Amino acid sequence: MADGFFSRLKKMIFGEAEDIGRQGADLARDVRQTAEKTADEVRRRAGEVAEDVRKSAERAVHDAQEIARDAGQAAGEAIAKAQDIAGHAVETGRKALDAAVDTASEAVETAKDTATGAVEAMRRHAGPAAEQAVKTAAATVASTLGGAASSPDGAGGGATDEALDHGRFSMAHVEMVVNGRKVSGNVEGRTLLVHFLRENLNLTGTHVGCDTSQCGACVVHVDGKAVKSCSMLAAQASGSTVTTLEGLAVNGELHPVQAAFREHHGLQCGFCTPGMIMTAVDMINRHGGGLDEKTVRAELEGNICRCTGYHNIVKAILDAASKMGAGARIAAE
Repeated sequence: MADGFFSRLKKMIFGEAEDIGRQGADLARDVRQTAEKTADEVRRRAGEVAEDVRKSAERAVHDAQEIARDAGQAAGEAIAKAQDIAGHAVETGRKALDAAVDTASEAVETAKDTATGAVEAMRRHAGPAAEQAVKTAAATVASTLGGAASSPDGAGGGATDEALDHGRFSMAHVEMVVNGRKVSGNVEGRTLLVHFLRENLNLTGTHVGCDTSQCGACVVHVDGKAVKSCSMLAAQASGSTVTTLEGLAVNGELHPVQAAFREHHGLQCGFCTPGMIMTAVDMINRHGGGLDEKTVRAELEGNICRCTGYHNIVKAILDAASKMGAGARIAAE
């Protein structure tokens, strides 16, 4: 009886084991089939993504090629335009140079004709001394314009012609009395009096302010009269008596005008002061007791001051005139 029970139990257990084995085999088959399907799907999707990437890359390459082609075309156009502009600029410059050369040639011819005419006029009306002065000035003009001119009198001109033929400036020997001292020297014919005073005699109290004869900083006295030394050749002053700012003080004592400028503070930066003082001395010497504020302001028109507004300068001049016995009327403040 027991053997029968165990026999049935054994069959039952083995039967269930077989069922479990069959179910496991079915499950494994289903898993394998699912895995294969999933792998196929992944491969398919990967292929699609790769294809999309390839197409995008091709489009990017195409776009880059288009951009490069457009950039090359634009660069070519820019180069061509730059070449056109450069060519136009060169042509314009050439025309301008030609025009400048023509203008310069005409200026040289005009200067030559003017100088020749001046010499002839001086010969007729002013005598040999004036003729020589004009010849010296004409040589200076011709030298400045390049030396391509002959002597104004058309007669060879000796040393002047030789200097001009070689493109050199003519030289002049000058002698004058400056601040009570006899001086002399050889200078180029074009040398201005102001440069002779500053550079040859080291009298730097005379200033150069504008180079256009407007500011008055270069005023000195030539034979007792106020002159803008930037508008006079040194050769023209030869034989004259010249007084500069340095020649006003006597034995270390300031001239009354210098003292008045200091007392009334008729200066600020001081650059115009030498010319102002020399003009004031000349003004007082000429007007004497007739000097008044209106006259002072009128005659200072040739002297420019950028600092003071002129008020203290006028006061200083009137005060100096009074102290020098000119009887000037000091303007009411």
